[in-house]
Amino acid sequence: IPILISGDVGSGKSHLVNHLSRRPESSDFDQKRTKKFKCNSRSSSLDFWGSLRSELVWSSAKSIYVPRGNTKLHILVEDIHLVDVSDQQLNSVAEMLRWTSHVNELFDFNTYARKDIAHVNFIVTCNSKLSNLNSRLTSHFFLHHYQYATFNSQVSIFTQLLGCFFNYAHPTNQSNSLFTNQTFTQAIVALTAELQTSLKSTFVGTQERSLYLFTLRDISTIFRSLCLILDPNCSVKDFVQLWNHEVYWLYEHKLINYNDTLLFRQLKTRLIHKYFDSSVLKNYLTQP
Repeated sequence: IPILISGDVGSGKSHLVNHLSRRPESSDFDQKRTKKFKCNSRSSSLDFWGSLRSELVWSSAKSIYVPRGNTKLHILVEDIHLVDVSDQQLNSVAEMLRWTSHVNELFDFNTYARKDIAHVNFIVTCNSKLSNLNSRLTSHFFLHHYQYATFNSQVSIFTQLLGCFFNYAHPTNQSNSLFTNQTFTQAIVALTAELQTSLKSTFVGTQERSLYLFTLRDISTIFRSLCLILDPNCSVKDFVQLWNHEVYWLYEHKLINYNDTLLFRQLKTRLIHKYFDSSVLKNYLTQP
C-alpha cells in the first residue's frame, strides 16, 4: 500500500521511514531495499523515471519491470511539495506517482509506452498540509500526519534515556554518581528542549539561512553523544562541559553572522538562569 506522510519540518518523517525500511520482514523475498528520490523545484517525472529505472530490470518472461534480484523495493520520495507545478497546476512527479500507484504501471520514456511493474512500494513525505496536494494523488495513498514531538514528550523521552544510562544501567555506581538526582537530569533536558524550540521560532529559514533547520535529530544527537562519550560515573563538570560543546557544534556553529550568534548566546544564557540556581553550574554551562 503506498503511504503519504505529512508533518512539520524536522519532525522525523524520513528517519521513521528509514528505520522501518531496515526492519526484516518474513516474505518470499531475499531482502528489501530502499531507493531515495529527493525532490526539489526542478524535479520532473523524467528525473523520477531515471532514478527508478536504475533499480528495475525487465522480465521478458513476465513482460514486467521488477526490482533487481529477488528483492522488494521501497521508493522513498522526499519533500514532494517542493516540485514546481506546471501552468496546468500539475506536479509531474505527483502525477506519475498517482498513475503508478493506481494501476501499477510506469510510463517508459525510452519506448513511450506504459509498462507494468511489480514488488515496488512508494512512500512519500510532504512538509506542507495535505490540502496543498492534488486530491487525485492523495486518494490513492494511505495518509498519515506525523506530528512534531511536544516539549513535554521530549523532556520525558530524553530524561528516561539519560536516567537509564547514568543510573539504572549501573546500579552499583549510584552511591558515587552525581546524576541520581532526577531534578538535574530533567533540568538539562528541559533546557535543551526549550532551547531548540526557541531556535525554531526565532531563526526562520530563508534562502541565505538554508542551514537554519533545527530538527529532532539535533537534540537526539546531543544526548546520544553524552551517552557514547561519557562514563556513567563521570563528574557533573565533565557532563555539562560536553553538553556545552555539543550545543555549540549543533546550534551555534551553523549561525552565519554575529548578530545571530549574539542572539543565540543571550537566549542560551537566559534559559540557563531559568533552570539552574548553582553559580558553579552556570559557569560551566556558559563557558565557550
